Amino acid sequence: PEDQDWDNRFFDHAKAVSTDEMQRLWGRILAGEVRRPGTFSLRTLDQVRNLSKVDAELFTRVAALAITSGDKCFVVNPDNYEFLDKLYKIKFTDFLVLKDFGLMFETALDFSIPPSKAATTSFFIAGDRVVVLNRASDTPRLVMPVLPFTRIGRELLSLIDAKFDSAYVLRICEMLNRDGITFGHSRIITRAGDGVEFEPPLTPIEIVSAQN
Repeated sequence: PEDQDWDNRFFDHAKAVSTDEMQRLWGRILAGEVRRPGTFSLRTLDQVRNLSKVDAELFTRVAALAITSGDKCFVVNPDNYEFLDKLYKIKFTDFLVLKDFGLMFETALDFSIPPSKAATTSFFIAGDRVVVLNRASDTPRLVMPVLPFTRIGRELLSLIDAKFDSAYVLRICEMLNRDGITFGHSRIITRAGDGVEFEPPLTPIEIVSAQN
């Protein structure tokens, strides 16, 4: 890395790591910073320093469910942790741990897609795939409760090789489903900023019935 302060901070923290898993984590951070200087802030290095192996494994499990839309990254929480606990064994107390490390915000939020008079297309990233929402004209505002990642958490998401989880994405689409909306997904080829190139054609996501 070109930043000498970053370089000194990194090696000061990394030299105290003893387990193989955490050494690999620090190795991925260094590789990411070399590829793209500025990827990981000094605050992120300080927070990773305090993570134990168990904490890092918890973050990896939660990060696998990260949804990205524009500059926002979050985990969808459809029913006050019941769905996350049942399918993924991720509980409310697990999020408290990540909040204590500054990886997720203290307060849950609502993520919304504004109403539209014209037909529109929206998309979000789930693992290695893009999920596309095609909306007909005159569709209402769409809202879902989410647990957002902080800047530090977003930086660490780049270390996670998350895969597409069909059950998770289906639950999200069920929440957003309305008459006049169709969903599809496809494997991502490249990402650059907010732009995404993906493989055609889209694979449809079938929803049993629309909400009113």
